[in-house]
Order: sequence, then structure tokens, then C-alpha cells
Amino acid sequence: MKRNYLPPILMLFSGLVVWIFMFVNHYEFISMLITLLVVLIIFYFLGSVIVMMLNIFDKQNKAKEKNDGEVIEKQPDETEELSTEES
Repeated sequence: MKRNYLPPILMLFSGLVVWIFMFVNHYEFISMLITLLVVLIIFYFLGSVIVMMLNIFDKQNKAKEKNDGEVIEKQPDETEELSTEES
């Protein structure tokens, strides 16, 4: 799933949950719309922040992988050689 879809999906899902809750509890129509609008804006913003953080983490991981380069194998110590010879 692409990350660009995360904010709208999070916003719509939270809006659905809030709408069902308010509908079941018989909220007034105007207060329901205002509350729903506020919830949608808040969760869209939170979804955007999550996507930005995930993108930053990916950039850091890619930079770290690029700087690490090749993996150098460790030379066996004398104690490791002795333990393998005894077996």
C-alpha cells in the first residue's frame, strides 16, 4: 500500500467510527457535523505526520545502508579456532 493513501484512509475510518457513535447516541445534526469536521481534520493531519515520519525513517535507513557499504567478515580468533578443532 502506498503511503500517500494513509492520511485519507485514516481520516475516513475515524470519521466513520465517530459518525456511528454520534448517530447511535442521537446527537443534534449541527453538532454532529461540526464534530465530524474537526475529527476529519485532526486525523488527516495525524496521518500526514505519520507519513512524514515514515519517510524520514526510510531516508535515514537508506543513508545508513549506503554508508555501511560491504560487510567485512570477521577473522576467527585463536580461541574460536581451538574450540572448533576440539569438536
